Amino acid sequence: MTFPLYVFLGIAAIVLATGISKAIQAHAERGTAPDGALDAFGERLAALESRLSDIQEIVLATDEKLDRLENQLVTGSRPE
Repeated sequence: MTFPLYVFLGIAAIVLATGISKAIQAHAERGTAPDGALDAFGERLAALESRLSDIQEIVLATDEKLDRLENQLVTGSRPE
């Protein structure tokens, strides 16, 4: 490589390092979320978890019903 290319790459590395350090510093200065926002997020997360457990129960019940129907078709017995 030629000397001007090394100079250009050196300057580009310095600019990149400066930009990354300023981005990290700006991110750190923003701080954390307010306490109310964390509480609201926790409540939303709990509601989502409740909904997901309800959906899981429905899926499991449907799977069990389909297994029973499949077994009845294989054995040739009539559904109850």
